[in-house]
Amino acid sequence: MANRGNVCNLGAGVMICLALVFGALGVSPQEASATMIEEISVDSIDTAFDASTGILTMSQFGTVDLVIERVGNTQDSDVITGLDFILVTTMVNDASSGEQAVASFAGGTITIMDSNTHTFLFTADIGNFVITETIFDPDPFPYAYTLLVGMGDFDVTGGTLAPDFAPAGIVIEIAWILGEELDSFDNSFNSESNVTLTPEIPEPATMSLLALGGLAVLARRRRRNA
Repeated sequence: MANRGNVCNLGAGVMICLALVFGALGVSPQEASATMIEEISVDSIDTAFDASTGILTMSQFGTVDLVIERVGNTQDSDVITGLDFILVTTMVNDASSGEQAVASFAGGTITIMDSNTHTFLFTADIGNFVITETIFDPDPFPYAYTLLVGMGDFDVTGGTLAPDFAPAGIVIEIAWILGEELDSFDNSFNSESNVTLTPEIPEPATMSLLALGGLAVLARRRRRNA
């Protein structure tokens, strides 16, 4: 099968895909009011989709490094290590078409917790979440991969970081599925995800850079596994 980059590739193509995601969520690119925290991110989170239930789970326990970017901070980011991360949401519509996988999810929660102290750092309720296949490369070295980009909205419900965050925000996911093609959400799959929580709705150009960042992480994984 030809490289699906000609369906929805990185760069300008990713911007088009994400414009569709913005439309599906019913939002337009804009900035929220200034907050002390402008971004929370985690990398390489185990991700599983169960086609029989429609449940998407991103979870890792005791090993998550939380990176916090604060407004006006030009120095190193804040990093909190050894945390639990759980994101759960449920598919409500498989809108896949042709050979491009697209699905809408709704409801669910985001939880970031220090399991040693039983302290919740961040909790949120998910509204809507859309995942779009942005590229499938059938034959890179040393294995094929599918790249997914997801975006959704959430309302903050608690946690020690909540006072420095906006009341609501956007969750961005970049997931890669190694050695597997994804035409729809008819079948279960496992992957890994980079997840970003932000009180801003990113501009499409920023989203394109995030997708490129996902590819960079994938390239580093390839070199380690080669």
